[in-house]
Amino acid sequence: MIGQAFGPKIERNFIAGLKKFANEHSVLIDQVQVCITPQVIDEQPALLYRKAIDWQPKEEVTFKQIMDMKVDLLGLEASISPAIFQIIAEQSQKLSIEPDNISAWLFIVNKDNDPSEPCIMVFFYNGSEPVKGYPILELFEEEETQ
Repeated sequence: MIGQAFGPKIERNFIAGLKKFANEHSVLIDQVQVCITPQVIDEQPALLYRKAIDWQPKEEVTFKQIMDMKVDLLGLEASISPAIFQIIAEQSQKLSIEPDNISAWLFIVNKDNDPSEPCIMVFFYNGSEPVKGYPILELFEEEETQ
């Protein structure tokens, strides 16, 4: 459901948020990333979002800041965050990464090296070691078929 219904919108919003972070810090767009780390708080799944510059986390941010939204009128966070948590948990198993060691890094790349077609890549890390990357839409489509 999320992949087809919201996937392209989520990707567009992530791109807008990352571009905004780049402008705020006066850096190039390829220098900005978002690190997502799964957590369990009060026995509930949660996500910690941190913006990063040149792969160095700088500060914690909210889902709305990443999505470049002032108000979440559609309740995207309530539906998307659990899906992101689930995707990270599945990748943890699939890639043999301990749940306490996995993080997902979002960043912009140009589809087919065309700057007019930016897309979001998600790279999974085991601690500080990169393991595997996917286009974000592919991850949402995979989540949808399971």
